[in-house]
Amino acid sequence: MDADALVRDYLGRLEAAAWRIAVDRRAELVGEVREHIATALAEAGRRDELTVRNILERLGPPQEIVAAEG
Repeated sequence: MDADALVRDYLGRLEAAAWRIAVDRRAELVGEVREHIATALAEAGRRDELTVRNILERLGPPQEIVAAEG
């Protein structure tokens, strides 16, 4: 799987996990995580599969991000 596909998959799983959150907040949350990923990739200076996997692993499972929303 390429790097962009990994990010799309992760954000899709995040959106699916956040189905109970209000639509506006869900979109905001996904946008925040997308921005975080983009920033981390820029700081890494690479966009290869391993780098993306490491960034996503540090973020943790999408369900945990949603759970932290309360």
